[in-house]
Amino acid sequence: MPDSMNIIGKVQAASDWALQEKWFWYVSTGATLFGLLFIQILWFNGTTTLRDHQDYTKQIIQLNDEYYRVQAAAKGGSNDSAADLLAPIQKKRDLVSPQIESASLALNSFNKHWLWSYIPGSYDSAGASEHADIRVASSITQVLGLYILPLFYGLLGALLSIVQFLRSDDSNEAIRKLRPGARVVTGSVAGPMIGMLISPEFLNSLAFQATPFVLAFIGGYATDVFFALIDRFLSSFRSNISKPDSSGGASDKKDAGGAGDVAAGNR
Repeated sequence: MPDSMNIIGKVQAASDWALQEKWFWYVSTGATLFGLLFIQILWFNGTTTLRDHQDYTKQIIQLNDEYYRVQAAAKGGSNDSAADLLAPIQKKRDLVSPQIESASLALNSFNKHWLWSYIPGSYDSAGASEHADIRVASSITQVLGLYILPLFYGLLGALLSIVQFLRSDDSNEAIRKLRPGARVVTGSVAGPMIGMLISPEFLNSLAFQATPFVLAFIGGYATDVFFALIDRFLSSFRSNISKPDSSGGASDKKDAGGAGDVAAGNR
């Protein structure tokens, strides 16, 4: 009797440990997803602000060139005609200048999110401070896009594969009760990811009108569709990698033939 009680206790302890381990993977996947979304939003904010600042800067440069060109061409004419020509250009300049200032403030705010000790006001001129903001923001977005975001995406993919494996575990009733939690986790990941995997051409080819939000809802409702989409993508990726390079083989044969001709000539 004591031996049977010990066995039952060990089985229960193993079951509790498996339950806690599953909860750990579910929570880790959810936390990684929210961290990824947070960094993705900040990265998108930085890249969008940089692009807007560049666009507005190009516009103001073009407007300034046009203004000075018209001003130079109007010299020698009447002041009224020159004013009529310059007024529309100056109006556009007045509209674009606040946009540049707003983008500069947004860049400065973006930099402060990542570099708390960053003080752009320490530069000698406003132009130098603005250029420093641009360079710092460019560096931050490059680091996020090249290193941080791929790291989080890889981590999320690894965790999601573990959750998908744990969903098929039927070892006991307590673990089976965690399946709804696993479905919520996979659905939360499938929603944003399916919008990234689906191309606009695929949306246009559908028989019904669908948006990325509709596909995100479908991916959360039917997570099997999401995993089938990933498996299809992986199979296509693997087939492209394993495909032999016919041009490389032909060039190797050509080189080998040329080498043989040279050797024959030497003999």
